[in-house]
Amino acid sequence: MTHLLRVTLLGFALACAGLLAGCDTMAKIQLTKTQYAVIEPDEKMLADCPQADPPEEGAYVAATPKQREAMLVALSLEQMDIIAKCNNQWGTLREWIAKNRKTYSEKK
Repeated sequence: MTHLLRVTLLGFALACAGLLAGCDTMAKIQLTKTQYAVIEPDEKMLADCPQADPPEEGAYVAATPKQREAMLVALSLEQMDIIAKCNNQWGTLREWIAKNRKTYSEKK
């Protein structure tokens, strides 16, 4: 073989050896798996707020004006109590959401 051919083959062999050696030092590919979770609040937190039942029609019509007023005041007080409980329920839901936001934002 001629000197030029030997040098060319030697250079080619060294290049191939360098490429093969480089395969082991290449950066590793890292796969990332993303998992999504749906976090749902307790069913009772999402329940509709009830309404107070109005006085019975027959009893209301038969009542005196003073009794009617008492019936309406009782209805109003009952509905206000229901609204207060419902507001408390929504407050609990807001606290639950804030707690979960904090929990999941810390895991990032």
